[in-house]
Amino acid sequence: MEEKAKQELEMLESQYPNHFDYLKLELKSFIFQLQCQQQHLPETSTSHSSIAITQESTSLNQRKKRKSTHIDEGSDSSEYSGKKKKKKSRRSRVDEVLERAQACLEKIRHFKKSFLSNS
Repeated sequence: MEEKAKQELEMLESQYPNHFDYLKLELKSFIFQLQCQQQHLPETSTSHSSIAITQESTSLNQRKKRKSTHIDEGSDSSEYSGKKKKKKSRRSRVDEVLERAQACLEKIRHFKKSFLSNS
C-alpha cells in the first residue's frame, strides 16, 4: 500500500508539478501515517485496501459504543482506562487517515481514467 502511494505521488509530482497540491499533501500524509503505523504496530500486516465501506462504518459504530462505555467506568480504573483510550484514539486516527487516503487514491484513479479516456 505504501509503495503504491509513493508511486502515485511521484507520478503526480512529475506530471503535474503545479497542480493537485491537496492530493499530494494527502498522499504524503498517508505515507507518513503508514510508516508510523509500521514502526508502532509491526504485527499488523493486513491490507486495508480490501476493507468494505460498510465494514468501516460498522467498526466505527462499535468504537463509538466502546468509547461511551469507557466514559461510564469508575475512577478506580481511570489510569488503566486512560491508557486504553489513548491506544484507541491512536487507532481511530490511523483509521481516519487510511479512509482519507483511500478516498484520495480513488480520486486520483478516477482522474487518471477520465484524463486518459479524453486523450
